[in-house]
Amino acid sequence: KPCQEAPSWCKLDLAKASFEQGADYAFTLDADAVVVNPDFSIGGILKQMEHMDKSMALSMDGGGLNAGVVIYRNDEHMRKFLDLAIELRHSLSSETEGGSTL
Repeated sequence: KPCQEAPSWCKLDLAKASFEQGADYAFTLDADAVVVNPDFSIGGILKQMEHMDKSMALSMDGGGLNAGVVIYRNDEHMRKFLDLAIELRHSLSSETEGGSTL
């Protein structure tokens, strides 16, 4: 079932679906993202993530962390995170549909 939420929430569904299909990593990139470092290497980031046992890599810009560019690693921690985040999204959606405020 396609995600009917804001694109930022749908990224979680895409990562989870990628993992369910056997992907080792999922990479999401906002349509308006700009890579300004020509030496940027996704492969290098993947190696760092594995070496440092990290489940997620987020980009940074002048305002700090930016979820516009995210790499998710398919490991137990990330799968649990995705399940919890998607469950939270559904919980928040049902609360707002019922007239509650966040």
